[in-house]
Amino acid sequence: MQMLPSNDYGSFLEIRLNYPGLIRAVMRDKRVTKTQLKDAKIIRKCTWRCFDDRLDRGDISAAEMERILRYLDINLVQASLALVCLGNADEYFEPTCETAALLAQALIVSLTQQVTLLDGNFNPLKQALCASIGERHASNLIEHQRRLSELQARDLSLD
Repeated sequence: MQMLPSNDYGSFLEIRLNYPGLIRAVMRDKRVTKTQLKDAKIIRKCTWRCFDDRLDRGDISAAEMERILRYLDINLVQASLALVCLGNADEYFEPTCETAALLAQALIVSLTQQVTLLDGNFNPLKQALCASIGERHASNLIEHQRRLSELQARDLSLD
């Protein structure tokens, strides 16, 4: 799967239009109905019947959207990676997307804490170097997963 360029804003409308699909997919996955959203006071009682249409039109207030995302426990970093980098709401459910979101969150926290060691002299890296670093770390993660699978297979054969 090809990563979208970090400055590709031409697809912003597509990304915004994919949020309803992501919300519906998470609702299906968690077996949450719009009636449950209404009963939990996540969406307005007076408009819950037209929730699907309002969601499609983007006619959801920021406060209501925040309540929906919180109630469904949608990880915004993971959602952004699925929609922005991978261009597909279904990628949200992939373990690789979840792992990448956790890594991105850990990296930003760690970088922010450690940049003080440079007395504030931190410059952004070029995209090609970041891609190379990402490739190297992805290879390390795949090797780690391979070793885990081997260990699990070995443990099962001992039973």
